[in-house]
Amino acid sequence: MVTDVRRRVAYGRQAGATSLKVPLQTPPEGELLEGRITVPARLAHAKPDTNEKHEFDQLINDHLKRWTEWRSKRGWVLNSRPLIRGPFKKATANEKEVQDVTEFWYFAIARFKRTTPLYVGLDDMLELQRLATAHGVDLEADRKPWNDLGNEDSGWVDPMKFAEERRRKSGLKRKDYLMGPLGKPRGADFI
Repeated sequence: MVTDVRRRVAYGRQAGATSLKVPLQTPPEGELLEGRITVPARLAHAKPDTNEKHEFDQLINDHLKRWTEWRSKRGWVLNSRPLIRGPFKKATANEKEVQDVTEFWYFAIARFKRTTPLYVGLDDMLELQRLATAHGVDLEADRKPWNDLGNEDSGWVDPMKFAEERRRKSGLKRKDYLMGPLGKPRGADFI
């Protein structure tokens, strides 16, 4: 008996498929994602009940609508109400541009949920779990769009010292991750 129903399997005769495919795990409430909105300076500090404030609200709503439509085309659906933070001065390397601020940044944070699962090879997933265990990363924890260094009271930290301390606690060696020149990478002498 032949039917029109097609089964979707996570493995098979796909190009380059060498192992079983397993779905990537995402939190049931959705993944926390962040989007940036650029706002002109004249609208950034608009007073309530003014035309500028209405124009600002419309600009934010239009950006949020485009963001959710763009994400939906890639298999995501909005699962929470977006939180808008800002205004923040636009990051520049030029001192003169800091004096003449023409745009501000706002950030939208929202949870998005997958509409269809993403698959990864079992070998790749096992390697990812091995690396997570080696570096002390919890794969079940909620992923945040920012880095949590765990020591907010100290302010800025030197990233090289922080990475060395983390490697030492994990029992990892920096030299195991270094490569030689591209013409002769480390470990290529036995070839």
